[in-house]
Amino acid sequence: MADKICILVRKPPVGSKDSFEAFRVSLGLYVADVAATIVLLGDGVFNAVRGVDPERVGRPSMQLFIDEVVDCEITPKLVREDAQERGLSDADLADFVEPISRSDLGKILRAHELIVGF
Repeated sequence: MADKICILVRKPPVGSKDSFEAFRVSLGLYVADVAATIVLLGDGVFNAVRGVDPERVGRPSMQLFIDEVVDCEITPKLVREDAQERGLSDADLADFVEPISRSDLGKILRAHELIVGF
């Protein structure tokens, strides 16, 4: 198994279970002592909007998994340009993410042995 895995989250927190599963998988990798990096890009940036509550539209809340990821000191990255293209500013984003540039994304991807998309 790879020692460093990058998890790309490209879907919003509603409409599919992909985002939910991406955070859950990252916790499983942590338990298995595999370094996981979560990157929110494309519509996945909506997972980091302050006050998003998927339960309002009948989807499970991701807050438990987000809290666990933060407790495990996994800091999800967020592609700033993707957020800006969707009308989001840094002020709209939750504190648990670290905004990065697209050029930083390339560096992150090259540093991992395996890349998994959700």
